Amino acid sequence: MTAINSALIATVSVESVSAYQIANLSMPLANTEYSFTFPVGTKTFGFRNRMSGVLKLKHVSGGLHFTWDPFVTNWVNDIKSSAIVTVYFESPSAGQLVEFIYWN
Repeated sequence: MTAINSALIATVSVESVSAYQIANLSMPLANTEYSFTFPVGTKTFGFRNRMSGVLKLKHVSGGLHFTWDPFVTNWVNDIKSSAIVTVYFESPSAGQLVEFIYWN
């Protein structure tokens, strides 16, 4: 469920409940891009950094980014596309953990 743009290993754990799913994306290295792909049909997702580093969110690998503060849950709602949605994250701090909650 995760793709990495380098030879590095990231871990993702997912728990499924009938109404929503929860996933965690570990980002062990600083200044390294990690990605998370949502299942087809995802309509809403929230994410936040459980650790103290800022997150850089990108919709395209290597593209421009938007910086999010740690510990704040951010929401993307009303996704109308049936395409696969992938988001890319990077942090200037090592050892970060992104939490996701999403609905189909």
